[in-house]
Amino acid sequence: MNFASMSLDQFQNHFSTDSTCIEYIFHTKWPEGFSCPRCKHSHAYVITTRRLPLYECCHCRHQTSLISGTIMEGSRTELTKWMLALFLFSRSNKGTTAIELSKFIKVTYKTAWLILYKIRSMIHSSDNQTPLSGSVCINSAIYGRPYNPSVRKHPQEHLLLIGSSVNEWNESTYLKIKHVLLTNPKERHIPRFETTAFQ
Repeated sequence: MNFASMSLDQFQNHFSTDSTCIEYIFHTKWPEGFSCPRCKHSHAYVITTRRLPLYECCHCRHQTSLISGTIMEGSRTELTKWMLALFLFSRSNKGTTAIELSKFIKVTYKTAWLILYKIRSMIHSSDNQTPLSGSVCINSAIYGRPYNPSVRKHPQEHLLLIGSSVNEWNESTYLKIKHVLLTNPKERHIPRFETTAFQ
């Protein structure tokens, strides 16, 4: 299923019920079918007395939740709202605030803030586990408006370090961007030690 080509309305129509979300999460978590996290057995009893199904391994009796080990673990928020939050976060070019998200998926500000925090933490953790490799190019850049031609940085300008793994055809295969925060907020030059630390 290609979510990248879906409109917001199409996404909401497709994931309008918890059962649809459960089916999608199950096949994403276990694409080859259920696999017990303890003994890897491939069959389980499904316990449906809870809000979300619980899977009990037929071999070792270990019980595992559909959302255990995911950013949704421990959350009481409906899966439809989680899925919509993930979709909105992935489609936004300018970022999503907790206030905007709380209004859109109809949750409290605290819940929206926690959802966004978990999504960002998951992305950060995943990025840290994927280092650049092979031939790596690193450049500095300035993001934001207005562009300030002087040596002093404008408050709306942000210093960035951009690193990319490149293949034998000099094509970018993986990209990392770091927002550099300097002690002097008006400094426009990124010190060498920052670049070294990024490497």
